[in-house]
Amino acid sequence: MAQVGLDAIDPDTLVGNLGIGHQQMVEIARNLIGDYRVLILDEPTAMLTAREVDLLFEQIARLKARGVALVYISHRLEELRRIAKRVAVLRNGRLVHAGPMDALSSDQLGTLMVGHEIGERIDLGERKMGGIALKVDGMTRGSVVRDVSFEVRAGEIFGVSGLIGAGRTELMRLIYGTDRADGGTLSIAQKGGALRTISVQSPSNAVKNGIALITEDRKGEGTLLSLPITANVSLGNVGAVAKNGIVDARREAALAQTQIDAMRIRTSGPAQAVAELSGGNQQKVVIGR
Repeated sequence: MAQVGLDAIDPDTLVGNLGIGHQQMVEIARNLIGDYRVLILDEPTAMLTAREVDLLFEQIARLKARGVALVYISHRLEELRRIAKRVAVLRNGRLVHAGPMDALSSDQLGTLMVGHEIGERIDLGERKMGGIALKVDGMTRGSVVRDVSFEVRAGEIFGVSGLIGAGRTELMRLIYGTDRADGGTLSIAQKGGALRTISVQSPSNAVKNGIALITEDRKGEGTLLSLPITANVSLGNVGAVAKNGIVDARREAALAQTQIDAMRIRTSGPAQAVAELSGGNQQKVVIGR
C-alpha cells in the first residue's frame, strides 16, 4: 500500500468503504505483488489525480527495470508519451497502426484512433457567461466537507480539484442530495434569474430542482448493468415515458434511440443490456440519461 501512496489508510478498512480512486489504487497495489513477466494495465489512471499517477509511474519504472513487459491501455496520449516505447492503435476492433511512440504526433495518433482528421480544437474561451446559476454557501458534513462556498454562473465551467480523499466527491454528493449536509445552503437560479434557496433531501429532489449528476463510479452508481439501454436512459425522466405509473415501451425506446443517436453509442439497439457495451459506451449512456 505504501508503494501506491495508501500508507495512511488502515489495511483493515473495507474496500467498499473507500472512494473509487482509492479502490483503483488498491487494485493496482494487488497486482504489483508477485513474480510475473507481463502486466496489463487497462486505463489504470481513469480515476486518479496527478499525484497518484506519478506514484503509479514510479512503480511502472521499477517493473521495467526488473524486466517485466507492460501493456498499457489508455486514451490519454500524454501518459503514453511518458512511459511507452511503442504504440499500437485499435479502431473498431482492428489494429490500424503499430510502431515507435515518438514517430507520430498526438494529432496523428488521434486521427488514427477516430479514422479521420479531428480538426480544430474547440475554443471555450469566447463563450458568454450569464448570471449566477448555482450558489453553495458554507456546505459542511463532518470533517469530510468543511465550510465550502462557491458560485457557478450560467455558461461557466467550474472546476473542483484536489487529491483523492480531499472531499471532491463528497461535496458533489451533498449538492445532489445523496448525503445529508450538517450545515450550509444551496441556491438555484429560477427562470427569471433570481436565486432561490432549496433543500435537497434526495437525488429525486435534486432532479426536480434541475440538478443532474454524472457519477465517477459508472458501474457501481451510474448504471444498472443488467438492464437495457432503454431503462437506463428513462430512469432520469420517467415522466416522459410513463403514464399512471405504467411505462410506454414505444416512448421509452424512442427516448433511448434519441440519446443513442445524439451520443453516438455503439450498440445493437435500445434493448441491448448496458453490461454488454464497452466502458466508453456505458459512460455515454450515463451522460445521455
